[in-house]
Formats: sequence, structure tokens, C-alpha cells
Amino acid sequence: MPRVNGIDGIEVCEIKEEPLYLASMPNLPEGFDGDDQPMVNVSWFEANAYCEFYGMKLPTEAQFERGARGLSGDREFGLAEESHYGALATAPVCSYPENDLGLCDMIGNVWEWTRDVYQDSYEGLGCKDPFHEPKRWFVSADEPDERKRSIRGSSWDYGWRGLRVTLRNARHPEFGADNIGFRCVASQDSEK
Repeated sequence: MPRVNGIDGIEVCEIKEEPLYLASMPNLPEGFDGDDQPMVNVSWFEANAYCEFYGMKLPTEAQFERGARGLSGDREFGLAEESHYGALATAPVCSYPENDLGLCDMIGNVWEWTRDVYQDSYEGLGCKDPFHEPKRWFVSADEPDERKRSIRGSSWDYGWRGLRVTLRNARHPEFGADNIGFRCVASQDSEK
């Protein structure tokens, strides 16, 4: 049975082709490259492939926001003492206290890719875990760009206004930067 060393040195059996994300990892700027630092300079495609490789998915915007809002679900702002913001670089992962759901770095440190295609509002998506998928990947110049993916959580280089739980932004899925990372979620629909 052929074996390939996968991400983090885990052996993966019977892979006939190397997945895209095994080919190379991004070059990280000095100060962003420690083993305890969040992975940055990763495109949406690379982040999504990593999560899928491990049988998980990127969170939807709704899942991310629910985690950031905390146990009560009514938190509007991340607590400054739980957030890394207004800095010169990333902080080690989970170097700030967890929120009351046991999640760290939900606000600050790095923006995080979500599964959703960005749109101005959730209108028409329903109330339970609204999720916006792309209609198609290529659009003509006179149509709105359906390819931008939502990023959530703010980052190290954003000021105190970035502590708002509902803060959202968007980037093209090919885009990677030193202030954008990701997290994977395991959920009931991970097998879908």
C-alpha cells in the first residue's frame, strides 16, 4: 500500500495524486513563522483543502459569529483581554484567554476564512445557519463578483473597532495575506 507523508507528518494511505496543499506551504514573513503562530498567507482554496483533508470544513459566517458571541449568544464585542489587536504582528495561538465557549482568538489575531461567498446582507438566506454558496466561479465584467469569500474576526493590525463581533470583510479566494488565517470546524454536515 503506497504511503505519502501528509500535513503534520501524518501518513496517508493510497493517495494517487498529491493534493494541491501538500505541494508547498507559504513563505511566512519574519515574526509570523513560529510553530505557535497562526497559519497566514493561505488562500481560501488552500484553507478549504486543508480542512477537507481532515474531514472538516471551514465555518460558515453564522457558525463563526455564534462562536464569537459566546455562551449567552448576545455578546456584541470581543473582550479586549481576549483579543490581539492594534499590534505589529500576530500573537501565538491561544495566548489570550478563551471565551466562555472555550474558543480562543475569535476576535483579533487574524481574520479567518469562512465557507460563505460574501454578500452585503443575509437577506433571503433563511434564519438557521444562513450560508451563501457561489452560483458559479466565473462572472462577466458587468455582473457582481460572486467569488469573494467572507472573512471574519478582525486581525492584529486592526484597531479597537475590530472588536465588534459582527465585523465582516471579503477577499478573493486566491488572496493570501499576513493577517488572514483559518480554523476548521467539525460538524454534523462535515461528511456532506
